[in-house]
Amino acid sequence: MTTNEESTDIQIVKPVVYDDIEGIEELSKQYDNDKRYNSILVSQMVAEFMMNNKHKYSDLDYWVLVPNTDPKYVVRDAKGAIVGVRSLINYGKLK
Repeated sequence: MTTNEESTDIQIVKPVVYDDIEGIEELSKQYDNDKRYNSILVSQMVAEFMMNNKHKYSDLDYWVLVPNTDPKYVVRDAKGAIVGVRSLINYGKLK
């Protein structure tokens, strides 16, 4: 498309391919030292990655939980911003 206005090019880049999760080594060390915890709360994107790569995280015997941001389950403030959730989604166990 040609216009009289100065145009800017939109840079097209390849998507970032993640092969690990930041902080997972620290989580493994914490788990080794303290077996009281049996769940982790992560974003949906991280949960899907972890569940699709269970072989990498099989040493972590955690349930993977995600905040349920379905409109029926969110808690909003007076401005409409999400301030909490009423439930969590259980993605399953890593082991």
